[in-house]
Amino acid sequence: MKKLIPLVILACAVAAVCAVLFNPSESKRITRPDGAFTAVVSYRNYQTYLPSAPGDSGGMPGFITIYDRSGQSYGRIPLSKISQANELQWTDTGAIIPGYCNWEFSSRSYRVLDEDHARQESDPSR
Repeated sequence: MKKLIPLVILACAVAAVCAVLFNPSESKRITRPDGAFTAVVSYRNYQTYLPSAPGDSGGMPGFITIYDRSGQSYGRIPLSKISQANELQWTDTGAIIPGYCNWEFSSRSYRVLDEDHARQESDPSR
């Protein structure tokens, strides 16, 4: 029984460290001028511990998620670099990162065009 206690403590410590490292952190928010939608750019905490060039924090992979005022998600899209979010453009019907992805707010859907993967379409409400 006494040998089991250190193993339980170790397992709890490993679980806690993993929870912290894989939890997302917000990098920035981009709000549409009318305030109806907000894009939240995030990354996993462990990314900050990986080697990168000085000043290249925008080169780490992450995600962009668009929310409406009520907090409903319109889709979470992976980014190969969080700096890609700087290219986000708001349109009358949604948002777009040219050549990479677009959101259509009326249908609550998004489309990703990725060089490495086939075209993906999704409806986040499903």
